[in-house]
Amino acid sequence: MLKSFILVSFRNLSKYKVSSLISSGSLGLGILFAFVIFKFTAFERSFDRAVPDYEKKVRLNFMINNGGNTTVHAATAPYPFTDLFASQSAEIESYARFFDAGEGILAFEDQVSIKTRGITFADESLLDFFGVQIIRGAGIDDYDLKSVVISASLANQMFGAQDPLGKTVTYLGVHDFVVKGVFGDLPENSSVDFRLVGAMGFVQTLRPAYYQEGKNWGGYSFHTFYELAPGTDHQVLEDKFRDLYYQRFEIDAEKLEGEVFDFELISLADMHLNSGVVREQTESGSESKIRMLEYLAFVILAIAWINFINLQATKAPQRMKEIGVRKVFGAGGKNLYTMFCLEFALLNLISLAGAIGLLWLINPYLPGLTTVNLDPGILPLTSHAWLPAFLLAGVLVSSIYPAIVTVRNGVNLKSTFADNRAGWFKKGLVTVQFAVSLFMIAYTLTVYWQVDHMTNQDPGFDTAKVLMINGPVTQMESNRQNAEFVKQQALNLTGVELATWGGASPGVNQGWQGNIREMDSPEEFYQTAYFSNITNDYFEVFNLQVLAGRIPLLNTPHTEPRLVVNERALKGWGWDSPEEAIGKRIGYGSGSTVVAVVENFNSLGFQSEIDPRVFIVDHLYKAQTANDFFLLRVDPRHTREIVRSLEEAYKSSFPGNPFHYSFLNEEFDSLYATEMAYNKVFSIFSGLAIALACVGMLGLARFSAINRRREIGIRKVLGSGELRIVRLFLKEYFWLVALAFIISTPVSYYLIDAWLDSFAYRIPIGIGLFLLPLAALFVLTMITVGSISYKASLANPVNVLKEL
Repeated sequence: MLKSFILVSFRNLSKYKVSSLISSGSLGLGILFAFVIFKFTAFERSFDRAVPDYEKKVRLNFMINNGGNTTVHAATAPYPFTDLFASQSAEIESYARFFDAGEGILAFEDQVSIKTRGITFADESLLDFFGVQIIRGAGIDDYDLKSVVISASLANQMFGAQDPLGKTVTYLGVHDFVVKGVFGDLPENSSVDFRLVGAMGFVQTLRPAYYQEGKNWGGYSFHTFYELAPGTDHQVLEDKFRDLYYQRFEIDAEKLEGEVFDFELISLADMHLNSGVVREQTESGSESKIRMLEYLAFVILAIAWINFINLQATKAPQRMKEIGVRKVFGAGGKNLYTMFCLEFALLNLISLAGAIGLLWLINPYLPGLTTVNLDPGILPLTSHAWLPAFLLAGVLVSSIYPAIVTVRNGVNLKSTFADNRAGWFKKGLVTVQFAVSLFMIAYTLTVYWQVDHMTNQDPGFDTAKVLMINGPVTQMESNRQNAEFVKQQALNLTGVELATWGGASPGVNQGWQGNIREMDSPEEFYQTAYFSNITNDYFEVFNLQVLAGRIPLLNTPHTEPRLVVNERALKGWGWDSPEEAIGKRIGYGSGSTVVAVVENFNSLGFQSEIDPRVFIVDHLYKAQTANDFFLLRVDPRHTREIVRSLEEAYKSSFPGNPFHYSFLNEEFDSLYATEMAYNKVFSIFSGLAIALACVGMLGLARFSAINRRREIGIRKVLGSGELRIVRLFLKEYFWLVALAFIISTPVSYYLIDAWLDSFAYRIPIGIGLFLLPLAALFVLTMITVGSISYKASLANPVNVLKEL
């Protein structure tokens, strides 16, 4: 009998080709769109899952609290605490620690140098801790400060087909290392990034102030990871760390004053999406954005199945005679239910198979189409193991419910299929679709407007006129003279108005972070600020106003570093005005004097507030300081000639360093790449979900037109014209749209407001944000329902009444 039912199902699918194609096609597209979204969220949720025993491994985050306020919350911690906590905590089974030296120049003999990130110095346990395999040679040795191991991709980039083992790599122009091993590349979904790894002890040579022979208890510059015993309570261990810190420094917890350290454990599984700290090695994701996309995928699947149910319901009147004939020949209700369930389940399976097949075909091209990383598999089951169960539930519901409705309404051959309860249920489903569509349109508009708002904000200077050239990443003593030469060459060029160099560039970075106290006040105000080395003409390039004091010349006599601060820094140190700040001393080095205050300007985008900034005019080229950026204010019409001339001067002054330039407006635009990619993904799939909702509306309108064909015929006999009948249909759907608007608006406002709260500079939520989607949905309804109802109104009333 089952075989017979399956054959009948295939026969019916063949008989109703058009409606079957529309039903299975729209459902298959919905499943496909949802799968693509799940592939993206699966990739985001897969970060660091390749690390062996990742469930047991955590990172030590470091915090500094002042007066109940957290002024530092970082992914790095001071070096000595790692060993202290490990030696006093039985819960800790192993640990690994590394220092991220950032970008650096690597050179091999006379070959062209490369600039790369991932320069790391670490404990010898690092590679084993993260499950990174040595594929050639040996690993890290704590006592071998002259050797390094490099990644396979870096080895190929530097040495090509040559054997890298035993080759000498020069780092920053002055440090020579021998390559003793090659390790496999870290996966793309890794929150850590190391490409060259040397022994931790080398940090004493590279950054002595940070390392201090491993005895710097305050410099939080080291990424620290622990492997914990199964069942360890993170909160209990954090409290233990705090107590060990109090004991080490003989702090009475009941009499705490001033600066207090604190520690936090975050699991590897949570680092990427739930970070919220500074000094991450790679760009963090957002749990809220990923969850919103997953909600969108659920909505798309729900809408696709709702449409499937409604479209099958429109076929019910065509099946009434078939049901009647089968009953005459003895078919019982159970047999009819089974037959229709199998038919609708078969359509579901065809849709699912089509979606998976199409996904398999386009899978290699998806990353390029969506501009985001995706899970490489077809079905993203690693991070979404519940997906098969969810799909099974959807198939069952969308097969059983229309089968029940079709059979119940087909029992009476004279039925007009006007079951009020079924009608209201379908209208309820369409109202939900409308409400979801209104939210998605509003949310998509919000994301677009917010990104547009941030990209069009004034950072405080003309970004289109500031040309940035990456400086050399070296530690050679001749840098200052060479940098001055390049600067003078730039100033001699037509179209260059001003030129400077320094350790920070807006749109790229704002220097290094430190928690610094104000020294002249007995209250000792602390705040976290960003520090950068500059030359005295730095502010002229950006045309920034000096609010108090004056910018000193580099060669004027001085006894301690002279500092320039921005407006934002005043409040944190308890200063009421720019004038009050002049002459104040803060704890940079053994003490430094504020000589000027400049107006605020935005450095790293408008997602967050402007940070306190401290600019160091002196001590620009200490041994450990790199010349990070040349910054020129130029006439863009002369860009080509300027770049060509500067490239020659740059390469002659800094041989082996790659020449790279960009305008700051390009760098600022790149700061919003994550939001733009998110907007693109959400906009595309929101549009597709709305299109599916229109298909559902089309199905319900067609269903309604079929059920009301007698009413339409009678109205036409009584003199009603086509437009009046169309208005009658539209009125019914406009009420559904209005109800959806009432349901959707408060929910949309709450969710959109919560999303916008994550931005320091956000757009206001106006009534237009909700009225525009309403108007758009009214237009879509008029087009969709109007076309169906107009076609129904053209039917000959004589034929309709004779048929019924």
